[in-house]
Amino acid sequence: MHVASLDTAHAHLRSGNANGIIHDDNLRGMFESAVGDHEPLMDVIRTDWLITGPHGSSPEASAHFRARITVTFEDRSEADFLVTPDYPIARYIVGSARTADGVRLADDRCSGTAVR
Repeated sequence: MHVASLDTAHAHLRSGNANGIIHDDNLRGMFESAVGDHEPLMDVIRTDWLITGPHGSSPEASAHFRARITVTFEDRSEADFLVTPDYPIARYIVGSARTADGVRLADDRCSGTAVR
């Protein structure tokens, strides 16, 4: 997912980068919210096939669904987020931020929403 596709009232997110996510809890939280609210992604997560599975209804099917979303920034750096139907926002995946050259960025202390 390219950062420009995020539908957010926080226009400065579109000029952010992976380095900013690992050093700024507030910025990371805004990205987690924006990625989790991405309408086309939410449409996919809510589809009956994902909720019930291809062979009929399963009350646990949606609980097992997980999507790893890679956000690519304007500077070509990237960070990954986890999306699940049972959590209201996406969660940054600790250790996933990397430069345009693929070099992993060292995470600062992460917020409680980040996952390992």
